[in-house]
Amino acid sequence: MAEAVRGVDDGQPERWTLPLSFQPVKGESSTHAILERGNEMIAVCGTSRTGPRLIGCRQDRPLPGGLEMICLLNAVGGTGSMVIPRSLKDAAETANRTLGGRPLTVHMPLRLYRYVGGVPCEPDPCMRVARPSDAEILREWFTAFSADTGLRGPDDMPTDTLKRIEAGRIRILEVDGTPVACAQMSARTAGQIRIGLVYVPDAERRKGHAGRLVRSVTAEALEQDALVCLFTDANNPSTDALYQSIGFEPVEELLHLDPTPTESGT
Repeated sequence: MAEAVRGVDDGQPERWTLPLSFQPVKGESSTHAILERGNEMIAVCGTSRTGPRLIGCRQDRPLPGGLEMICLLNAVGGTGSMVIPRSLKDAAETANRTLGGRPLTVHMPLRLYRYVGGVPCEPDPCMRVARPSDAEILREWFTAFSADTGLRGPDDMPTDTLKRIEAGRIRILEVDGTPVACAQMSARTAGQIRIGLVYVPDAERRKGHAGRLVRSVTAEALEQDALVCLFTDANNPSTDALYQSIGFEPVEELLHLDPTPTESGT
């Protein structure tokens, strides 16, 4: 299926609302589904045990309706947490009700940014690939990132952290030999690379580390001839200002939807 996605999308990733990765971390269970209309791919859903369903749609075709969303979600095991284009909210809620899911609430409004240039990005000599010896501090940072964003982290954080390190996707910024920030760079898929997990611990914030690291990761991604993108909290004006100063522009409004908790909180 990954090849099918690349075949449709390669060279024109702007036609999709979401940059989806079809290469999960080694050892992580993952399920994907394609929605077709008239033998033409119009939507893709990617899901794994460590995150919400990501649903991307062709921008040059009408969005899926409720019945089509039912088919797509059924193919990945039913409803649950999901990240969708804001304009797909009604169809997602219709499908969720039909499939018997708990009512969906907005966990976080998101904004998708893509790098459009205009601001030079160069590799920073103080950025490096994370090593197994970084596992302890990265576990702390990933746990703090989950707490800051309200996003559920993996049940087995130590194992998950090691898998991310082994995959070679984590970048660390050092100052005087001390790690001060981290970020994750996805594999190049359908012409795109997504930057995520940008984290700076409290003691190192407001020192320019996040911008410096994102510029450097962007430069590395551009060397792979990829379009570079990232998500931000749409309610956080400081991140909007930061990424726009680096050369990113907002291209899509998204919603992270979660099932309403039960009375027991589960």
